[in-house]
Amino acid sequence: MNLSKSTKIAIIIFFFFIFVITIMTSSKNVIVKDNNNLFFKANLYTKISNKILFSIPKTKYNTYRKALNSTATKYSLNFINTNNVKIIYFLDEKNKTIKITNIPFKYLGQYKIKASTHKGILKLWSKKNRIYGYIQFPNWAKGKKEYLKKIKIYNNTIEFTRSAKSLKELRRIGATSYFEQNFKGQYYRDCKKIKGSFSNKNAKSSWEAHKY
Repeated sequence: MNLSKSTKIAIIIFFFFIFVITIMTSSKNVIVKDNNNLFFKANLYTKISNKILFSIPKTKYNTYRKALNSTATKYSLNFINTNNVKIIYFLDEKNKTIKITNIPFKYLGQYKIKASTHKGILKLWSKKNRIYGYIQFPNWAKGKKEYLKKIKIYNNTIEFTRSAKSLKELRRIGATSYFEQNFKGQYYRDCKKIKGSFSNKNAKSSWEAHKY
């Protein structure tokens, strides 16, 4: 079926409108602490790549409590880079019970990783107060995504475990034997680079990753 140009444009506008409505009706009330240690109350709509869409007031405060009690009426939509956000505090409907989530946005994202002689992708993201991630080496075994375990990020340091400890995992990724590798690294260059070492049987090997 051949559609006219005007029809295609109308379809695109329609789906864009649906997308915008979905985002705007699923916002979350939050308090944001930025890299300048200033607080502001905002609505969080969505995260796209390394940017978060907020509606924010003009005024920021030097304490969490002042931001929570603020009564601003004028807000503007802004995309804020995740590197400029320290902590997001999620508020409940009554604006009283606070669910605190420390999301280290600048540590997350997609990296090109080289572990020993293997090159691939390292991806890290957060969901419901937990950090998730996977490693994928296209030229190793089946080249499948290997979901990481025991991920910890603290003081510019990351730790995680890459392993296959069940027959199901071995078959899925195509490994020929069970293994467990414990990675540890330090972030550099405003979290755009990670460099460290990992256990490889009874030896240690180096690894590094670059954000892109």
